[in-house]
Amino acid sequence: FTADCGHLGYVAANLAVRWHPDGTKVIFAGQTEDEQHALFEFDLETKRSRRIFPFPAQHVVFDFSPGGNYLACLSRDNDDTRPRNGLWIGRSDGRRWRRVAESVKPTNNAPAIAQLQPLLPVWAGDSPRFAFVAMRATEDEQHQHVVFVGDAQTRDTRELLATAEPVRHPRSTPQG
Repeated sequence: FTADCGHLGYVAANLAVRWHPDGTKVIFAGQTEDEQHALFEFDLETKRSRRIFPFPAQHVVFDFSPGGNYLACLSRDNDDTRPRNGLWIGRSDGRRWRRVAESVKPTNNAPAIAQLQPLLPVWAGDSPRFAFVAMRATEDEQHQHVVFVGDAQTRDTRELLATAEPVRHPRSTPQG
């Protein structure tokens, strides 16, 4: 199959395509008719594509949890009033999407797609638990980097750490 992702950075940063955990489909970032981006699934048996993330945006980056049960999608537009901005967690079949409210940060410009990749969650092994970094403004208009932990099954999210220092590339321990 062929797909237009509309931005060479998706391919260069290895953000364009992922195998579905069951090995029968390919998930890819593709361009919509209105030049937004969305997630699509290409079924290798039927040779058909379908959109699996319902909210097209200026930029989307995505990845599966290690066990393949969940799909995370980070969606970002220049327009902060759109409710599609932020981290979304769905089942690996592309259904039951939930927006993680704590993941949204006000911004005047959508960051480059390569800057979004480190904001994808890290997963605690094969469990539904994940952690992610977000930013928020403080009362004195400084930025805080905040680490949140969440659970894809219970849909709970809690703050773990807030710091003025940048938090980059968090990782999970083997124990989760």
